[in-house]
Amino acid sequence: MRVLDDGDNLRILPVIGRGSVQNLVDVMLLKNIDMGFAVSDSIDFVKTEYNVPNLENRVQYIVKLFNNDLHIVARKDIRSIRDLQGKKIFSERNLGYFSIRSVFSRLNITADIDYRTDDVGGLQKMLRGEADAWIVSAGKVAPIISNIKNDSGEFHLVPIPYEQPLHDIYLPSSLTNAEYPNLVAPGETVPTVAASTLLVVYNWPEGSERYVRVARFVDALFNKIDQLQQPGRHPKWRETSLVTRVPGLQRFKAADDWLTKQYFKQFVHEKNLQVDLKSPEQKSQLFRQFQDWMESHPASR
Repeated sequence: MRVLDDGDNLRILPVIGRGSVQNLVDVMLLKNIDMGFAVSDSIDFVKTEYNVPNLENRVQYIVKLFNNDLHIVARKDIRSIRDLQGKKIFSERNLGYFSIRSVFSRLNITADIDYRTDDVGGLQKMLRGEADAWIVSAGKVAPIISNIKNDSGEFHLVPIPYEQPLHDIYLPSSLTNAEYPNLVAPGETVPTVAASTLLVVYNWPEGSERYVRVARFVDALFNKIDQLQQPGRHPKWRETSLVTRVPGLQRFKAADDWLTKQYFKQFVHEKNLQVDLKSPEQKSQLFRQFQDWMESHPASR
């Protein structure tokens, strides 16, 4: 965060969190937490498991950062995700448990999911035969998976088809031999699903002290995103999209304002539009066109 922290106008104090679910709770309840990282499917988990009312009105997103892909490692007799019906699965609570609960619920799969071990411990137990699969939600290429020794070829990455019940939260993705040569055969591609890692914030009232503080951070982040995406920094920054919309959540107003100010004139000029901005109907229609344009325009990413 040294790129953003200028010492005078903006000081950033990172706090080590306890995973997406706890980060969401902390953003809603802790006075000293302004923002947090959360995977999009953890929002669904918090709503259903903790019965949090109106979560979509309490939490907003600033930006979509990168994707977390769901990795299922199992023996080759587990040919698809539906073969895990009734099976024993290890999955560390903060790195996959809420994801697999969400996916299994949507696909009507019931399994014995043990989240009481850490990620390394659960993986090793599965490799020793104490479970049928081990599951983690992580950005690829995940070292813990690419380092699995599989000389006998006993294990592989299990396919997850992109079925309709998953479309409301997940994106289609894939895992390849180039990424995991130890678990994917040459020339093969394993379908999976991905969820977005988001930077989230409490829905502070516009003009409040907390709103202004986060807005200052938004300006710094968005203005310097090119620096964070340069070679030498973590490659996941290059997946960050300032303009991508997240279904089911509202974007923090300061982020929307920055995007509108940055790109609206470019949009109007490119489209050569003549619009009566005094007309609420035309103004609303223009804004929807502008949002669609930002989604597809390379220069706005």
